[in-house]
Amino acid sequence: MEVGREWEQESNSRTPLVNTVELDRLLVPESPRWLAVHGHYDTVLPQIRNICRINGRQLPEDFHPKCLVEEVIDYIINYVETFKSLAE
Repeated sequence: MEVGREWEQESNSRTPLVNTVELDRLLVPESPRWLAVHGHYDTVLPQIRNICRINGRQLPEDFHPKCLVEEVIDYIINYVETFKSLAE
């Protein structure tokens, strides 16, 4: 190996990892929760129906994607309150 060329070997050893991560980003869809939080309600319902079908479950008739947003908001509020109580 030439002097001063170590960076090439290091760069080449990282390339497969970077490619794997980028491929995952293309193949793995966003989660229904992420889609709901970002307002993509029309995409959430088909995804959740598919998840229910794969898992042999029934989607509740009263389900609405906005409940996922409420769940995230509740989680954040509880998280913040926990740290506020620890700071006191």
